[in-house]
Amino acid sequence: MYIRMERQMGLSDWQADKDQQGDQKMKRVITAVLLASLLAGCVTRKNIRFGTADEGGIYYTFGTLLSEAMNEKNKKYTLQVKETAGSASNVRLLSEGYIQVGVAQSDVVNEMYYGEELTGNKENKYQGYSAVASLWTEDVQIAVLKNSDIENLNDLEDKTVSIGQEESGTERNARQVLSAVGLQDGNINMENYDYSDAMSHLLDGSIDAMFVTAGAPVQIYADNASSIRLLSLSDDEIERICKTFDGYVKTAVPSGVYGAREDVNTIGVKAVLLASDETPDNAVYEMCQVLFADMSTIEDKLGVDENITAETAADGVTIPFHAGAEKWYRKNGISDGGND
Repeated sequence: MYIRMERQMGLSDWQADKDQQGDQKMKRVITAVLLASLLAGCVTRKNIRFGTADEGGIYYTFGTLLSEAMNEKNKKYTLQVKETAGSASNVRLLSEGYIQVGVAQSDVVNEMYYGEELTGNKENKYQGYSAVASLWTEDVQIAVLKNSDIENLNDLEDKTVSIGQEESGTERNARQVLSAVGLQDGNINMENYDYSDAMSHLLDGSIDAMFVTAGAPVQIYADNASSIRLLSLSDDEIERICKTFDGYVKTAVPSGVYGAREDVNTIGVKAVLLASDETPDNAVYEMCQVLFADMSTIEDKLGVDENITAETAADGVTIPFHAGAEKWYRKNGISDGGND
């Protein structure tokens, strides 16, 4: 009886020890699975920095909209919006590898990529990036106070004008527009303000006018439409600017925008989405997929009415296309994408 009980207790202890070992093994397996899942989640979502411009402009709004759509639909990459000074800054930051995606004006892209006028030295080229898609037309929009006596560009002589942040496409456009009509340092005071600061200074009277190059409507103007109006360029001024500088086309801000009763004649360039050559092809491919699938929604939220499509992707683009973008265009039967 004693021996049999001892044996029974031994079997019971052995079974308990076996069960305990099984529980520990199961815990290790579960821990390993959870750890693998966490690690997988970390490595599958790669951060991609997206250079836009300051928060008051259309680049920032576009970058935010595209990033939200991309981050919702794609599980491998996370687009992170980064405020920058604008076009020229984005091109430089792309070439230096600080950002992987950016937006810039087509004229700025052309001149910096090939090392022409903007850099002042044809040997000083900024490369290492490629085109993804041509977007909307950027209008050069010059605002003054509604009750101002400034009616045309010549009236800006001896006035103080915000020409946009340094290294921005706005600054470049403003300097070229003003120089085309004979206004430059000496007979006009130029200040480098971002859009928000420029509007504050315009409203308090410390500056007389401000430049913005962006697709209309620009949020900072729309928010202050009751206090401002845009200057309309004459046909002669437009012709002179377009003959003097490459990359401009005649355009207009439609009547009704900012409450204007008539179209505001001006000049414009194309906005171009760019990606670093180091950005993975499949990331750019997925970006194209999201961009064109959501384009109508993005256009509505931006207030852009241009019917941007994959067929217009090469408009105004003078540099090579990214391999990931080329792959998307070929798969979707678009021959122009990729400078074909």
